[in-house]
Formats: sequence, C-alpha cells, structure tokens
Amino acid sequence: MMTSVKRPALLVLLTAIGWLALTLACSLPARLPFQATETPTASPTATNTPTPTPTPTPDSAAILAQAEQARFAGDWDRAFELYQQARALAGDPGLQAATLYGEARTYLAADRWSEALAVLEQLLADYPTDETAARAHFLRGQALADLGRPSEAAEAYKAYRESGDAVLIEDALELEADARLQAGDGAQAAALYLQIVLARPPGEALDVQVKLGNAYSQQDSTEAAIEQYLQVYNGSSNDFVKAQMDLVLGRSY
Repeated sequence: MMTSVKRPALLVLLTAIGWLALTLACSLPARLPFQATETPTASPTATNTPTPTPTPTPDSAAILAQAEQARFAGDWDRAFELYQQARALAGDPGLQAATLYGEARTYLAADRWSEALAVLEQLLADYPTDETAARAHFLRGQALADLGRPSEAAEAYKAYRESGDAVLIEDALELEADARLQAGDGAQAAALYLQIVLARPPGEALDVQVKLGNAYSQQDSTEAAIEQYLQVYNGSSNDFVKAQMDLVLGRSY
C-alpha cells in the first residue's frame, strides 16, 4: 500500500521540476554554444602635437644695426632693404629719422645723388628737429654739389653751419666757399676763405690761400690775388706747389 501511494507523488514532483527547468530556459537570452564574448574596444588616446616655438621678430634697432653693417660692407642693395624694413617697424621718430639718414648715406656712397637728395629732403621735412637734421644739411650740400647745383649746395652748407649742432664747421665753411666760387660768387667765396686763413696759424692755410687768390682773381682783384699766390710760393717747400704758383703768377701779371 505504501509503495503505490509514494510513486504517484514522485511522478508529480518530477513533472513539476521539469516544467520549472523549461520555464527558466525560456527566460534566458539565446546564445549559441561556445559563442565568443565581444571584447570592448578601447577608445584611441589623443596625441598632443607640440606647438612650434615662433621665431622672434628682430626689432627695428637690431635691423638698423644690420643695415649699417651692410652699408659698411658695400652691400648697397641689402642696406637699402634693411633700412626700409627698420623704418616700417620703428615707432620711435628718432629711429625713423636714423633709417632715413643711413639710407641717404648709402645712396651717396653708391653715387646715386638724386635719390640721396630726395631722402635727405624727406628727413628734413619730417624730422626737422632731430639730431640727424644738421648732418642731413651737410650731406644735402654734398648731393647738390655733385648734381652740379653749387648755389643750392652753398646754402645747404650754410644751413649746417647755422644749425647749432654743427661739428665740422671749418669743413662746411670751406665747402660753402668752394660752392660759391663755382657758382660765380667770388666776393662771398673770398670772405669765407679769408675766415679760414685768419683762424689758422701763419703758413698753415696755404691750400686755402690758393683758393682765396682764385676768388680775388674772379673779381678782377689782381693785386690781392697776386699777394696770396706769392705768400703760398714763399711759404711752401713743395716744388710742385712752387711751379704751380709760378704759372699762376705769370698769368696774373
């Protein structure tokens, strides 16, 4: 009796377990046997690209110094380029004036008188009180003399002498006298030459006395001219100078 009772209960228990297993199997996600599990891909790490260090731009003063070196070396084209670069960068009026002055000197060294004159006149117009202005008058006189404009050259040398910042006063005085003599103004030339002669010790202005004699001669002041030529003849020990004075004196009598 007991065996018949326990068997139906066991069957019921096994049936319930089977249904439970089936229910659990249906609720799980479908997966193929031995299906590979996907490995998550790592995100790429950003690479920091180094920023190149910018090349420092030379300041106007440094470029001006390079321009001066190029001028001393006789590299005119490079000097012009650097002076213009420096002027474009310069905010200081003094530096701008300095670039113009250097550029003008380069033009003079290259025998480009007209271009030198144009730059000097720009300097004097734009920076009339700059320390380079006085020297610009002197260079302007040189440019005008080389261009065959002696009257204007004389005025430029005079402006230099009267600027208050002149250093080469006697040089400017003689160059002004030369220009006035070339322009046919013997009286003014003689007055300027005489200042130089009187300022030097006796016998140390023989070269200027020759010019003074020429200025007197241009005015038909023959006696005054002869007096200067004789002083040069007697004061010189150079045979060539004596021969030249002999020739001039022979023409003056």
